[in-house]
Amino acid sequence: MIALWRWYVLGGALAVAMAAPQVLADALKAGTDATPLRTSSGLTLITRIRLAPRGGIGFDDLFYSPALNRLLAPAGATGIFYLVDPTSYKLSPLKAAEDAGRRYRGGHDDGITSADSDGQRAFTIDRTTRTLLSLDVKGGNVTSRIGLTAGPDYVRYVASTRELWITEPDQEQIEIVDTLPSTKTTSTRSATIRIAGGPESLAIDQARNRAYSHLWRGQTVAIDIASRQVVQSVTNGCKGSRGIALDTEKNLVFVGCSEGRIVVLDERQAGKIVASASTSAGVDSIAYNAQLRHLYVPSASDGKMSVYKVAADGALQELGRMPTAIGAHCVASDERQQVWVCDPDRGELLVFKDR
Repeated sequence: MIALWRWYVLGGALAVAMAAPQVLADALKAGTDATPLRTSSGLTLITRIRLAPRGGIGFDDLFYSPALNRLLAPAGATGIFYLVDPTSYKLSPLKAAEDAGRRYRGGHDDGITSADSDGQRAFTIDRTTRTLLSLDVKGGNVTSRIGLTAGPDYVRYVASTRELWITEPDQEQIEIVDTLPSTKTTSTRSATIRIAGGPESLAIDQARNRAYSHLWRGQTVAIDIASRQVVQSVTNGCKGSRGIALDTEKNLVFVGCSEGRIVVLDERQAGKIVASASTSAGVDSIAYNAQLRHLYVPSASDGKMSVYKVAADGALQELGRMPTAIGAHCVASDERQQVWVCDPDRGELLVFKDR
């Protein structure tokens, strides 16, 4: 693949104020490498954004924040939290945690690996120190750190209650932390929810006041946010339950299965399986574009991403498979019809344009 152009960007004074000299030197080496490529999937690879100046990154979770209009990309053991402008692809690197000092050898067990935002602050979890961090995205500083009761996996913000929900699979629970108003700088632990056999992944339906997660094998659970009770557990047909995405308008829940399957559950029919499709093994995160009604399912085993058109009743039509990278397993979709896929071995983000 021939690079047509390359340029380097840095997130301005914010990064200068925040980062240590070596962090700054490394961040300056991050940049983009654009190589347009179109396949039958309807996606075009428009750029590659390099976050690691050398080696790979233990990516686990990418998250697009509409309120910030930024992609949130926690960069594992580097300790750097990247805000990425989806228009210019400009990077704003924030030093969220200390470099874990471990060379990337695969996996995503170190450093900061999941993120969300309330529109003013960004939140991330640090697996190495088992902490939750709040960052002021304008000032560029860490405003609070709170120790968690167990190793964290995913963090998601619940707008209706101003809470952060953090999955902690080792303790089979979701830990809840109050974020408090944005003028406050501290957070307090609130409660835990027991999820025996899980939890894996986490998605919030703000409109219906529900949270969704999986058990590791074969079940998807719905949690009422107000009561903090599991109100529904349904069979999803997965040997290994992994990614989750929602169509909140049609009340559909999409489930990614690690063995290479995508399943659609219809909440209008009490979580009944209404569609499924096969893809390659190694499915982890999945993403959905509600405007296009397109579902994106990367497979780490063969380095391809399946793209599906979703009908109003949940039926799936495969549009094609887009080459990504071996090991690419996390994905996010933004409001510009772009799809972001992590490439852990190269420490890059791949950006695709959907039609």
